[in-house]
Amino acid sequence: MPRERKKYASSDCACNQFMPLQNHRCDIQLQLNTAIDTESFVDVQEKTKGEEQLRLLAAAVEHAEDSILITSTEMTLPGPEILFVNRAFTKMTGYTSQEVLGQSPRILQGPKTDRAVLDRLRQNLREEKIFYGEAINYRKDGTEFYNEWHIEPIRNSANQITHYLAIQRDITQRKQMEAKLRYEALHDALTSLPNRTSFVNQVRQCIEQPTESSCASGSQPSQGSLFAVLFLDLDRFKVINDSLGYKAGDKMLVAIANRLQASVRPGDMVARIGGDEFAILLENISNISDVSSITDRLQAVLREPLHLEGQEVMTTASIGIALSMLGYEASEDILRDADIAMYRAKALGKARYIVFNKTMHRHAVKRLQLETDLRRAIPRQELRLHYQPIVSLATGQISGFEALVRWQHPTRGLVSPAEFIPVAEETGLIIPIGEWVLREACEKANQWQQKFPYQTPLTISVNLSGRQFVQPNLSEKIDQILRETRLERQSLKLEITESAIMENTESLELVGESEAITESGELFGTAEDKQALALALAIAKRNEVQTMRQTPIAILEHLRALGVQLGIDDFGTGYSSLSRLYRFPINTLKIDQSFIRCMDVGSEGKHNTCSYKIVRAIVTLAHNLGLDVTAEGIETAAQLAKLRELGCEFGQGYFFSKPIDAVQAEALIAAQPQW
Repeated sequence: MPRERKKYASSDCACNQFMPLQNHRCDIQLQLNTAIDTESFVDVQEKTKGEEQLRLLAAAVEHAEDSILITSTEMTLPGPEILFVNRAFTKMTGYTSQEVLGQSPRILQGPKTDRAVLDRLRQNLREEKIFYGEAINYRKDGTEFYNEWHIEPIRNSANQITHYLAIQRDITQRKQMEAKLRYEALHDALTSLPNRTSFVNQVRQCIEQPTESSCASGSQPSQGSLFAVLFLDLDRFKVINDSLGYKAGDKMLVAIANRLQASVRPGDMVARIGGDEFAILLENISNISDVSSITDRLQAVLREPLHLEGQEVMTTASIGIALSMLGYEASEDILRDADIAMYRAKALGKARYIVFNKTMHRHAVKRLQLETDLRRAIPRQELRLHYQPIVSLATGQISGFEALVRWQHPTRGLVSPAEFIPVAEETGLIIPIGEWVLREACEKANQWQQKFPYQTPLTISVNLSGRQFVQPNLSEKIDQILRETRLERQSLKLEITESAIMENTESLELVGESEAITESGELFGTAEDKQALALALAIAKRNEVQTMRQTPIAILEHLRALGVQLGIDDFGTGYSSLSRLYRFPINTLKIDQSFIRCMDVGSEGKHNTCSYKIVRAIVTLAHNLGLDVTAEGIETAAQLAKLRELGCEFGQGYFFSKPIDAVQAEALIAAQPQW
């Protein structure tokens, strides 16, 4: 047994000597099998993962909001074939996938598809570049849409182009919005006419390409053809706008725009520049007579009445014309010159047209310089006051002075008020100038009163311009100046021109006249008519109360409440109704000098001239209303004698003294002259 066990032991030992190889082989096989099984698992796992990625990618492509299609790379006719489209493509174009697979993308093209874009697309693809572009395409039903493209080559592992990927997007809505914004940027919202920007662009084309293309219509003008720019401003539009309301004013502008468009030639451009200003571009004209005939037609059309808010309204236009023959290089320059000519037409009486010349431009530049210098006049203390004595015709002694502003320009010397006062009125500079004049005059008058304590204190007369008269805080400003200068209030006489007072009184008269008709029993119609009119009168009276602070009568009453005296200057030259004169709380009428200068004695020594009769009528009217009268422009002893005969209280003019500075005026007071 022991021996056998030993044998076995030897056998075991021998076996154990070979087991490691076997076991190694078995381990290798096992490891190999395990490795094979692991590799298979990994392959399956990777395959499954890849399939999942492909599925997700396919789903993303299929459900993308942008249209996606894949085509072949064939570039010769009929072009590449569509191999794949997603749902967004079918939704955007209306084609099903079955209808387009195998077809060329050319099925989306049509008459308005930009050929230049297509040529650029083909060139990019030949050069193996990415393409971006926009063009009009067509749906299956033939409707147009704007298509934004992104086309990119697809390459294989060998870097060879095998397909094209096209990503498309419908941008029609964006394009429509862009077109709308572009239209709004170049057109007037109210009238739908081209606006200033659009007009200037068209004029620029005329200047830059006078013979290559027509600037507005696109037709071919002849060699050396001319064009003209008309600048129109409606006369009295503000009156219509203020009286009938902005709604009626807008309707009027639309109606005027339609009339202008209907009155010009085909291809001529009508634009609204702003407010009540229009511009017209007339192209292909041969001479000024062409422009004149068109302008005459425009004036005739504009004179025809309009019916707005139940009212018949008539208007005219002042028109300035600038011709291209002056050799313009900038569109703004010719528009500017037409504007200058328009203002010249308005200054000459409105309802007319003026052709621009270079002299007007020189005047405009001179005026601009005048305005610039005038703005500096107050801070530089260039303004001066001159004083013209006002004489009591009963005593022949000085009763006061009128303060008159003068401008001592540093280089031009003394500038006439007739030259700078209109500029001050138009620019609003009259407000600070008028305040300065009032303060200076009140201070000087107070000094004279203290130095020459007459039984009747000297008065000082100061003119109020139309702009000052409607200044919201006018009463408060005058009250402040009187308190600060300590001038007796009765010593200040404020003179307002007849035109400034009468300008805004018509609306009040409408209410008054309607009330008069009602009270006199001249109201006809049914009970409903009477009730409607009564309601209208109630509304009108309410509106009158609400706006009373802005009416001329209310302004005058506030000024009288300050304790100052009021007078109407240049009486007889305005357009007021004498029947309304009694309503104004005034003290004095000042007769315009034009009537005084013509008060001559007839051939037989009789007072038979029209001017004398007018002066006599004004003096009689004033006295009947309890007003005193001042005659300005007295130059002769004969005129003085006539005025005394008529009972005129005061007078001024060169017969007594021309306007003089403060030093000379003080010397005149001290001399106590007697006339």
